[in-house]
Amino acid sequence: MLKKIILLLLSIAILLIFIGCDEKQSSDLIYVAVDDNYISEKLIESDECSEVIQKNLVFKDEINEQEKQMFIAAANLIADFFHVESNSELFTDNDILDMGDYVVINIPSDYIFFTASVMYKNNDVFNVDCGLYAFTQYMYEEIEDYSPEKINEYGLYKYNNEPINKLYAKRVVFDFVATTPLANTKLILEGVTSEYKYGTREIEHYIFEYFYINEQSKFERIFIKVDTYMRKVVQISK
Repeated sequence: MLKKIILLLLSIAILLIFIGCDEKQSSDLIYVAVDDNYISEKLIESDECSEVIQKNLVFKDEINEQEKQMFIAAANLIADFFHVESNSELFTDNDILDMGDYVVINIPSDYIFFTASVMYKNNDVFNVDCGLYAFTQYMYEEIEDYSPEKINEYGLYKYNNEPINKLYAKRVVFDFVATTPLANTKLILEGVTSEYKYGTREIEHYIFEYFYINEQSKFERIFIKVDTYMRKVVQISK
């Protein structure tokens, strides 16, 4: 438990450092490219997570009914795909960013948070950024000694790995899908695009576009982004 708490604080500290840096410094630390075609962007030991049950949710902040339903929609998707249980008591109005037709919300769990984009008109969750969650998992797996003076070094830690190729990244997607509701569908690969690490020709992310048939027998599309250094899924979007 102590290790988890230290890891969480370390991850947050690294995130704050990145946000606080000027444009050049943050580019030197870490780079995540954004393609306009993709709306960008357990905890450690949770193998299973129960679906969010509305009647058991407790919101301590002033959250209106529509915002609650958006939280529930995003929390259910996070439970299905990442096996992490969200914590409604930690959810505040500061976690909600109105974007006009949709809202960007931070969904907190006991140890970490996800960022989801949800449509106003139908509570459709069309993007989940799990980059901080994936980075925290990665750090937990890779680092034994957490020295506060090495925070900047830890921020770049993922680049110690050689980036994986497209075939390996596809294997990462298959392993991820096997634990999600998509495991019961037939995924059809439509295309693969890539994003480069800043200032290099090394591919930092592969984005896999798949089609599949949903429960209503209709075709749907999903994008799954893989970080080639951490070898983890860092984003899913429609």
